[in-house]
Amino acid sequence: MAINLIQRGRILNVPVAVGKLSGNPTVLGPYPGVCVNDRGAGAGPAVNADVEFDREFVIYDLSVEAVDFGGPSAVAVGDVLYYDTITGANTLNKNNNGEEYGVALEVIAAGIAVINVMLMSSG
Repeated sequence: MAINLIQRGRILNVPVAVGKLSGNPTVLGPYPGVCVNDRGAGAGPAVNADVEFDREFVIYDLSVEAVDFGGPSAVAVGDVLYYDTITGANTLNKNNNGEEYGVALEVIAAGIAVINVMLMSSG
């Protein structure tokens, strides 16, 4: 098992919109889910809720660069990240000329950082 594996699971503690309650629909990037508890009621930060998704996700700590096709661009929770198939660099970014790879679960204001990334799932 990779040493940078963070977790596997269908229920993830992730940021949700203000006012979300248990049973409310929500999304994380392209993934729909349902809040298991009220926003701020779980073990995570006050802006989070436990959200159940229709598939199991795998989360890794991966190197991500805060850029997109236009240059520097902050990474937000829920941003879709891409693998650069041209250079094959070991960093992910928001430049959508590559292959969809995962969804950011942490923020990067600028530069390169290692953050939690939820891998895309084929089903």
